Amino acid sequence: MGKSEWTVETLRQHTDQRFDDMARLLDERFTSQTKAIDKALDAVERRFEGVNEFRQTLTDQAATFVRQDVAEARFAQVAEASERKRQQIAQLEIRTAETGAAASANTASRVERRATTTLVIAVLTLLILALSVYIATHH
Repeated sequence: MGKSEWTVETLRQHTDQRFDDMARLLDERFTSQTKAIDKALDAVERRFEGVNEFRQTLTDQAATFVRQDVAEARFAQVAEASERKRQQIAQLEIRTAETGAAASANTASRVERRATTTLVIAVLTLLILALSVYIATHH
């Protein structure tokens, strides 16, 4: 068997080199991971900024909404006013029907009087015409 080239000094150099390589590799990995984490944190922060803006928009929008109790009270007022108007319209329809019936009776009475007056005038006109013809033929 041949003599080994390894000595305590070469073993120490080899071990030191391996530790140095491992430390450099770990430093590179740590730096790379730190950069990746920083990028991920930036992305998460931007996402949460967008979420917070969206939440603020919803809060601003909700401030413009009417509360349910206010809306229900207003709807009740509108329903009551609508019911009052419906009752007023029904009363007006009844009065209109009553007035219309009275007006119809009034109108019929007026038409009858006009017809009678027209008949009287026509008879008088015929009498005057007959009298005129009689006077013209006998004179």
